[in-house]
Order: sequence, then structure tokens, then C-alpha cells
Amino acid sequence: MNPYEENELNRMRLDPENYKWGVFYYCPRDPRVILPKRNVAMGFTLNFARPGAWVVLAGIFTFAAVMAILGPMLS
Repeated sequence: MNPYEENELNRMRLDPENYKWGVFYYCPRDPRVILPKRNVAMGFTLNFARPGAWVVLAGIFTFAAVMAILGPMLS
């Protein structure tokens, strides 16, 4: 259940103060783990203030490592 209205979520997403080094979205108040980037046409980003974002990132790196190791054996 999301306690924020859509316009509040968009305000948080567009606020430059919620970006570390202008790139990494970090907003502890935002309950979303995956959300649209500031420019919606560019895809999605992770909210690095949420533990679930780190799980997603670890999963991506694990998948890439497994494919790098097993890829040559599968072809």
C-alpha cells in the first residue's frame, strides 16, 4: 500500500535533491524500488535507499557473472 499520491511521488522523482551525484536516485521516503527515470522515455531506475534495490542489483550482477562463466560452455 502506497501512502503517497501520484503527484507527490512524481515530485520526489523529479527533485534533484533526491539524486546522488546527479545520477543515483536515493529517497528514503519513496516506497518504490523501481521507478521511472526523470525522463520517462529513458526507462527505469532503482531507489538505492531501499534494500530491495540492492537485491535487484545483486541479482543482475550474479546473472551476468553466471552467464560469463557458463556462456562459453553452452555454445
